[in-house]
Amino acid sequence: MVRVLHVLDHLGFGGGPMSVKDIVDNTDNENFEHFVCALRSVPLTVQIKERLTTLQYGKYDPRSILAIIKLCKQHKIDILHPHLRKSIIVCLLASYFCKTPVIVHERGAIYRRGLLNSAYRLLLRMLQSRASLVIANSKATEQELIKRAGIDENKIRVIYNAIDFDKFNPDKISRSQSRKQLGISDTDTVIGFVGRFHPIKGVDILIKAFSLLLKKSDNCFLLLAADGPLRESLEKLTDQLGITERVKFL
Repeated sequence: MVRVLHVLDHLGFGGGPMSVKDIVDNTDNENFEHFVCALRSVPLTVQIKERLTTLQYGKYDPRSILAIIKLCKQHKIDILHPHLRKSIIVCLLASYFCKTPVIVHERGAIYRRGLLNSAYRLLLRMLQSRASLVIANSKATEQELIKRAGIDENKIRVIYNAIDFDKFNPDKISRSQSRKQLGISDTDTVIGFVGRFHPIKGVDILIKAFSLLLKKSDNCFLLLAADGPLRESLEKLTDQLGITERVKFL
C-alpha cells in the first residue's frame, strides 16, 4: 500500500484541488491510500472524501512545515505530493527533516509576475534538489521549469490535466440545439473559454486577439463560461472594441 499525502495551499475551487479530487476519486484504493492537507481554510471548498487535514495557520506561518513533518511521520507517508506555490515550498523544506520523497506538481505559478512569484522561483531553484520528481501540466510549463528554476529536464514529467468524460461528454448534448439557443448558426466558428475571470487567466488577451480575428472573419463567436472579479472590466473591454454582439458571457 502506497500512502500519498497531497498538500495544497487551500481547497478553494481551482485546478489544483480539482486535480487532487480526480486523483483520489479514480485511483485504485487497493494499492493507494490518500491523505489531503490544506495549509489554510477558505469559505468555498472542493469536497474530497479522503482523510483531510486543514491547518489553521496564516498564509506564511512556518509552523506549516512542522505540521507536514508530523503528518508524514504519523501516517507513515510514502510520497509527498504538493500542488501549489506555498505548498511546494513548504514540502521541499519539510523534506530536510523527514525522508519522504517529494513529487512537485507545477501548475502555472512558475509563469506569474510579481515579487512573491519571483521569490517562489528563486526558492524553487534553491530547493529543487529536494524534489525526487517534478510534474509539469504542459510542455510550456516544462520549459519554464528548466529556464526559470534550473530543473534538470530528466527530472520532469509532463502530465496533462485530465477530463472526466462521464461528466463532460459532448454526445450527451445536442450541438445544433445548443447553438440555436445561443443564436449561433451551424456554420459559425465558436471559440470557448471555461475558467475564472482573474488576471492570471489572460482573458483580456483572448478578447483582444478575438477582435483581431473578427477583422479577417466575421462568422466567429467567443463564449466565456466564467465569472470573477474582472467580469465588469472585460464586458467594458468588449464594448470598447465594438465586438459585444460576437462575445457571449455565459
